[in-house]
Amino acid sequence: WEALYRRAYPALLAYARRRLQGQDAEDAVSETMTRAVSSIDRFAWRGVSFEGWLFGIHRHVVTDAQRATARKGSGDVADHA
Repeated sequence: WEALYRRAYPALLAYARRRLQGQDAEDAVSETMTRAVSSIDRFAWRGVSFEGWLFGIHRHVVTDAQRATARKGSGDVADHA
């Protein structure tokens, strides 16, 4: 896992940094790897590389983080109204 993490980390982080701010990008990479480890039994070599599978997970993690940020932002506005 360490070798896979080191190889994928720069690209995962770059993707997350384009969509998330600050520590959220690094947290998204960590969450991606956590989800990948916990669901490795579902990975199968069916025309998609391991990196492709990992990026699929990462897209979901980043989207979840974006939604959470949007909910926090809309909650803040409601709290001040």
